[in-house]
Amino acid sequence: MWLKPLIIFFSFYFFAILQSSFFVHLSPMLAGLNIVLIFFLLIIFFDYINSYYQIIFWAVIAGIFLDASSYSYFGTSIALFIVIGIFTKKWIQSLKIIDDKYPSAYFILAFLISYIFYNIASGIFFFSWSVARSLILNTIAASMGFYIFKHFYKIKIK
Repeated sequence: MWLKPLIIFFSFYFFAILQSSFFVHLSPMLAGLNIVLIFFLLIIFFDYINSYYQIIFWAVIAGIFLDASSYSYFGTSIALFIVIGIFTKKWIQSLKIIDDKYPSAYFILAFLISYIFYNIASGIFFFSWSVARSLILNTIAASMGFYIFKHFYKIKIK
């Protein structure tokens, strides 16, 4: 019962440390990789979260770890993750009611909207080639994460 939330908690911690201390020093492209946001959206997409309290809980955990290693004000990522989480969950629920034929396309579209919203609201989104490369890199990482989660969760997705 406690194993899954503990694994998710420590995964957020590991990804925040990896993102803020390791990827920054590898190359300029990997510095823009936001694996905490990718992991947060994967949890919302794959996990059967029945209440919005769980989304708020995971948003607070992910936001604390991301804000602790960020240059912005504390609480910015928490608020953005809550908004992104609730919007994404509502959008995914409405799509599953209508049609559930293309879950990977739904996830990638939800990720792109969430990633652009997060960067605009954080004040770090302006159009340049580095932002375009970061968007492409994050989209590739999110799609790889989607198929990894799909394999490990063993969910019957059409």
